Amino acid sequence: MVQMRRSNKECREKFQPIHDPCVHRVSYDGSSHTQVLVATYGSVWPKVLPYCFANVFLTFVIGYLRSEKIVDLTISSTPHSFLAVMLAYFIVTRAAIITNRFMEARTHLESLIRSATEIVHMACVLSKYNRIETAVAWRRHVARKTIVLMRVAIVALEHQSSDEDAWDLTELIYHDRDVIETLRRRAGNTDGDESGDDDGRVNGSKSNRGSCIPRFDCVKKSTIRDAEENFRAPIQFALDLRQLVLSPRSGGILEKKFHICDEVMIFMGIEAFMTAFFNLRKLVVASFPFPKVQMGRTLLFIWVFTLPLCLVGVYENRVMMLVITFLMTYGFLGLEYVSMELDDPFGNDPNDFDDLKMAQMAFEDIYMTLYQIDGVESADRVRAAVLGRKETDAFELFKLEHQKMRSVPSAESENQYFP
Repeated sequence: MVQMRRSNKECREKFQPIHDPCVHRVSYDGSSHTQVLVATYGSVWPKVLPYCFANVFLTFVIGYLRSEKIVDLTISSTPHSFLAVMLAYFIVTRAAIITNRFMEARTHLESLIRSATEIVHMACVLSKYNRIETAVAWRRHVARKTIVLMRVAIVALEHQSSDEDAWDLTELIYHDRDVIETLRRRAGNTDGDESGDDDGRVNGSKSNRGSCIPRFDCVKKSTIRDAEENFRAPIQFALDLRQLVLSPRSGGILEKKFHICDEVMIFMGIEAFMTAFFNLRKLVVASFPFPKVQMGRTLLFIWVFTLPLCLVGVYENRVMMLVITFLMTYGFLGLEYVSMELDDPFGNDPNDFDDLKMAQMAFEDIYMTLYQIDGVESADRVRAAVLGRKETDAFELFKLEHQKMRSVPSAESENQYFP
């Protein structure tokens, strides 16, 4: 037990660089009214307060001009009241929809993390009594590829905020990069040049006209190209993981091959992972309709900054008039800023999901699973391979093991590999 705790501590220490220490998520005690009311980090106060002061100042100026009989700028409050009904529809419904999307994304993210852990659990438990070297190596590779799949999925979801490329992660070791570079070299000519052989090869490589393989120039450069390429990365790595799960069928890996029901149980975990990923992708790509955002925000600013023109003519008490102006401005603009803050929950904002920390805990669970099944050396090899620590002996052992496993003959294809 002491050794297990020590191993778990080492996992946390060695994996810490993946988590950005500069980003602090909002954390608060809901039972403390003082903490909730005076907190500024993650609050809309810093963003809304300038508008509140500007509108209060505008109210004071209009009231002063009216009281001194210089000019009366007040208007009837009746049209303003009708406009408030329409504005409330846009603002409140947008806030409700965004909040529901935020909670839905949180549910799918939790499902994605849980499914990744279940993949490794099922793979390890179902092959637990296969103690030969190749079986132990197979479990390590399943764990590493699951970790990489999870990491790539999170980077793809955060790409719009962080601009990090899922295809260039440091967690992708030699084999992953070899596959990517091989695909890139086979991209072919995509500029419409029809010169080449009859088998579709152009300048020594197959033409990829109309292909959707990531990182290829088959799509004209646009603002969505990088995002789409990053969203393709988890799909490709999920395919790689599925091939790895079926690799024992070729023989020479497990003492006893999996029953088809065992394979289905592992595949169900991968399917649950990809289902959660595609649901998250839907929420990221399908943003709130722009016409409703534009119309609602236009009406919002018109209503808020014409509010002083109505209140000055209604309230004789100048202090009450200024207080109501401040609170109304804070309420309506603050609600809009809440919607803006929660609209994209993937990134480095204070109120965004701490998805990297959630993934880090899942990675530690995977390391501990390997530790319990195959020992601390197996967990260390996977950790070293994930972090790309080439100076460690564990990484070199993992690399040699990978090269050795690739030499296992396959009955299905000459190009079958064991990642």
